[in-house]
Amino acid sequence: MTLDCVLEPWTPGCEAYELPSANVTSSVTRLCQSMDWMPGCSVAKMCEATPNLPHCNPFSVLADICRYDMPGMKGCFEYKNMCNTQNSVVQQCKTYPPLPYLTTTKEAKQHVQSICHSMPMDGCELCPTATAVSTSSTTAKIAQCDWFGVYADLCIQMPEMPECIQFSAMCNATPKFPLCPNSGAPSDPRIPLPPPTMQMYFHFSLSEYILFKAWLPRSTLQFTLSCIALFSLAILYEWFLNFQKQWERKAVHEYQSLLLSLRANAAATVHETRPGRSSVTDTEEAQALLSPRRRRRLPNAEARMKLAQIRMIKGFLRVVSSTAGYMLMLVTMTYNVLLCLSVVVGFGVGSFLFHFEGLEMIRSDEGEDELLVGDGEGDHSCCG
Repeated sequence: MTLDCVLEPWTPGCEAYELPSANVTSSVTRLCQSMDWMPGCSVAKMCEATPNLPHCNPFSVLADICRYDMPGMKGCFEYKNMCNTQNSVVQQCKTYPPLPYLTTTKEAKQHVQSICHSMPMDGCELCPTATAVSTSSTTAKIAQCDWFGVYADLCIQMPEMPECIQFSAMCNATPKFPLCPNSGAPSDPRIPLPPPTMQMYFHFSLSEYILFKAWLPRSTLQFTLSCIALFSLAILYEWFLNFQKQWERKAVHEYQSLLLSLRANAAATVHETRPGRSSVTDTEEAQALLSPRRRRRLPNAEARMKLAQIRMIKGFLRVVSSTAGYMLMLVTMTYNVLLCLSVVVGFGVGSFLFHFEGLEMIRSDEGEDELLVGDGEGDHSCCG
């Protein structure tokens, strides 16, 4: 019965026949040992991390290799006779089909070479094109190149390229496939995914390079958490601007109080050292002594130290606010609509929460309350 269902899969009663799992595993192993760069073998490697997904069934992996890619290889003999027959009744062939829109080895190689010829990108160095200088290292790279893995990496970076239509169709049909950008599946360290390049127009991609190489969301959850983090950072930035302004006002007040104290001490000193002079003369002489030109020449270490301290702290706060502002600005320069909204909405919420000290309510002559805006100190740019 086994021989009949493999060689004659149209025979009635073969509907429930299944190829033994040992045969399936042995065939996949034999095929991938011969040509491990086939897309079906790349799928088999990735399925080690996600074995429970439908396309990771060993029979489906065998179909990835033997249905369209390499049906003439010896390891595909049983599958080819059982499933690549138009009138086959074996349900296993239909229950575990190949991955929809999976490229063949030839197609993946052509796509990679076409993309890398038109635009050098990260990953192209892993698969030298046919025009590359023939060296032993180049030949070794070509032999070891995972054409499908590199093709997926390139399409994640530039999904709009015409060569990536097939990859997009595959991800639309199988969104949980590990190499698809929004799969949420754990990545295989043997097949690293490079960050996408900047798209210089507004877009809604969920895989975006955010400030640092390690900050690269690969799933909807990771992207949502990134938006929340940027929203919170924008609010914190507005709080810091408000804190900076309040500190500057307090510092100016303290410095003015110190100068007034020094003025009073100087006036008292003049009055004590010259008791025969009138109070008017003493006052005039104290004012002259404390005039801006004379005061700058006074060797008062306390005043100079206070001013230097204020300037140093103000400079440090400026560095912090400018750094945070420019980092948030760089996030908006990704042209990712959702990231931009997270930042600007955070600015608005932070301004609503913290920038209110410049608004005052007064009573007009008609007895109505009027809202007056302060001296404009609440205005600020995105970068401090």
